[in-house]
Amino acid sequence: MGHGQRTRYSACAANRPVLCPGPATAVTGSLPAGKRPRPVTVAVLLAAWLAVAWSAWRVWRQFERVEVFGQSMVPALQPGDHVLVRKNASVRRGDIVAASDPRAPARSVLKRVAGVSDEGVFLLGDNAEHSTDSRQWGPVPMTSVQGKAIYRYAPPARAGRLPKYVPDGGQMVETEFTEEMATAGRPVSVWANGPGDTYGVHTHSYGKILCCLEGSITFHTDKGDVALEAGDRMVLPPGTPHSATVGTKGTRCAEAHILSS
Repeated sequence: MGHGQRTRYSACAANRPVLCPGPATAVTGSLPAGKRPRPVTVAVLLAAWLAVAWSAWRVWRQFERVEVFGQSMVPALQPGDHVLVRKNASVRRGDIVAASDPRAPARSVLKRVAGVSDEGVFLLGDNAEHSTDSRQWGPVPMTSVQGKAIYRYAPPARAGRLPKYVPDGGQMVETEFTEEMATAGRPVSVWANGPGDTYGVHTHSYGKILCCLEGSITFHTDKGDVALEAGDRMVLPPGTPHSATVGTKGTRCAEAHILSS
């Protein structure tokens, strides 16, 4: 078969296909008036759908669904709550985590991180009277921590982001903040305001590191609003004009000053 030729099938009298070498012929013709070639969209849409599905699957496999049993995390978590746990997430003091139960490693427990050290992670239940935790087991290895609980998706009436810190008057986060500031040589003071209290526009000659311990407060600056809830922080540079509005549940905050050198 010569260059530029291809095999063509044709029928002979015996109704058998016969190989007929010869030059390729082009089929010519024209579309009816007003007709245009239809773009190939099915393959494109299918590829896009597969890409979205693949991305969604990769995101979803980072999470695990966990149902809450028992009273150990009341009031933050109630029996029957269903939460999403993000696997392999970094954890810090105050986070709610899922971990392997030291008594039965095939089973998981939901507890709050009370401390992280070289010895492991110290886990406590919010409802101490109904919790078996690191007070009995001791710290658990970091490898036993399966992930961080971040969102309650059921029941619908309780759906929402999980609280960051144990509702103990902010003592856990206050201790953490105070220790961190003490290491930097910055004394900490604590203040509180009632629901809806406001501060007018003012400035300070020094900078501030602010940490919300309880409730919420929104600071208004010329660069926009900064809303703080329990566990959130912000840095207020020296000379920054700002005002503030306290949330509906009041607030308690800690602050450390950044003095000019």
